[in-house]
Amino acid sequence: MSKRKFWIFDKISISTQFFLNYMVLFFLLILIIAATSYIGFLYIDRHVELYSVDMEKLSDDIHSMGIYSACAKHGIPEDSYVEILDNNFKITDSYNSIHTTGYKYPRDDFIDLLLSNNPDFQFYNCIQCQTLLLFATPGYTEGIGIEKLMGLLLKTFMLSLVLVMLIYARLTSIIILHPIQKLLDGVRKISAGDYSAKIDFSSRNELGDLKNAINHMSQKIQSETELREMSEENRKKLILYISHDLRTPLTNVLGYCETIKSEKDIANETREKYLDIIISSAQRADRLIQDLFELSKIANDSDSSTFKTLDICEVLRETLINFIPELEQNEMEYEFEIPEKLILCRVNPQKLERAFGNIIHNSIKYSGRGTKLMLSIKHVDDSVFITIKDNGGGLSSDFTCDIFEPFIRGEQSRNSKTGGTGLGLAITKRIIESHSGRIIIDKSYKIGCKFIILLPVAGLGE
Repeated sequence: MSKRKFWIFDKISISTQFFLNYMVLFFLLILIIAATSYIGFLYIDRHVELYSVDMEKLSDDIHSMGIYSACAKHGIPEDSYVEILDNNFKITDSYNSIHTTGYKYPRDDFIDLLLSNNPDFQFYNCIQCQTLLLFATPGYTEGIGIEKLMGLLLKTFMLSLVLVMLIYARLTSIIILHPIQKLLDGVRKISAGDYSAKIDFSSRNELGDLKNAINHMSQKIQSETELREMSEENRKKLILYISHDLRTPLTNVLGYCETIKSEKDIANETREKYLDIIISSAQRADRLIQDLFELSKIANDSDSSTFKTLDICEVLRETLINFIPELEQNEMEYEFEIPEKLILCRVNPQKLERAFGNIIHNSIKYSGRGTKLMLSIKHVDDSVFITIKDNGGGLSSDFTCDIFEPFIRGEQSRNSKTGGTGLGLAITKRIIESHSGRIIIDKSYKIGCKFIILLPVAGLGE
């Protein structure tokens, strides 16, 4: 029943509700002011008494002892005054008057004042001396009575109060309604797909918390959208690169197979050459498929049961031993700085050997004869830094940013003369990241390639 009774208030907008609140507050203040004014008038009426004087005796004393002595004798207050006027309403003498001697009252104004019965003014007509004595009490101020004065003050106060209320209403509108409008505009933009839109206003109340929550939600949606778009773009590139890299070996296999089949009188030496090309192309396609499988497997493998706590120095030694014959065969020098102490890390040794091996293999492949491969390990705090560098030809600055992306090679053009699949460093990066590590290429190193690998340390042995 109560819900049905007050259903109309559920449809009042926030601005209308605030307006009603202001109106109620305004009328309450009006009632308070009216009551206060009424009480003030009662107080004045009961407690403010006008000073009274015997006008006839005051007139006699003025003529006998002078106006100043007479006023002092009768105790005329400092804020009251006494004036003696002739028949033309001109001041001939005065005490503490607001007018100067010789001032002449306008005839009509003075007659109105005589007939007004204003208690603030007392008059005495001295027939013998043909003068008019005027005594003004403290309630008089330039001809305005206390009631008029209070009325003027009340009107001024009311006008000021209205102005204050309007200013208060405007400020409240800015504080409350302006942020709400900003929120609505921002939500409309976000709902239209503009996730970069940011709601911006200053507020420390619940509206500010709501603004922060909406901005955070928008930022998160934008990040996820960009990530999804990037993933889709990478997927398209991956398909394009796979198609490109598989097309060449498959074309070779198909072409030479058709040649062998169609030419019956082909020489054995030529046949063997064609068969070698077919086998080489098939092997290259197989390596590409295997690397793709490995890359996909690493990306989707979250099993930590294959990780062991091992000495990273020993893992590297075992990896390097397998490459020493290849280094010497290519007439490359090598220098390894591996400490004797144990540096324990949580690793998958097979995957980590693959990661290190890809970098070393690239160095042998691209550096050339007479160059040098260098590897060092340094333990700093809770991390181990592994640096692998050479003094070969290095990489172009165009490739340093994308070198860890799939199908990126260090040559000036994407080709397969060196036999690589373009997935080696991408696999290496995924393996290092699966070990909660990081791998970067030092762009400031100009005399070759320098890779820095950071891995967390599980413990330090003696």
